[in-house]
Amino acid sequence: MILAQLSDYLEMILEGWLFLVFAIVLYRMARGQIIVAGLLRAEKNAPFGLERLQLVGVTLLFAIGYAIFALDAEQLRTLPDIPTPLLLVLIGSNTAYLAVKYAQRSALIGAGGRGR
Repeated sequence: MILAQLSDYLEMILEGWLFLVFAIVLYRMARGQIIVAGLLRAEKNAPFGLERLQLVGVTLLFAIGYAIFALDAEQLRTLPDIPTPLLLVLIGSNTAYLAVKYAQRSALIGAGGRGR
């Protein structure tokens, strides 16, 4: 009985701590203390990079879906299984981003840019 109450208190403390960390990160991002300028663009005046935009979108959707599924009361005993098609989408998204980044880096090195 006491251990069950203790685990409930520890769970509430952990949830509060995670919420506090989430709130602090969002607050600092909004105030400009956490730099997110390069999140969607390679350079300040460049247009949005579609590879960056899709990577952020896929990662956020995957993380939100995983968290919602993991918080299901029936799933609390183990971590949820990730279906293979969803895992392939996540891998493909990251591969597309890395391929574009590699191509841009190779173009810079070949053109005598920063890479020399």
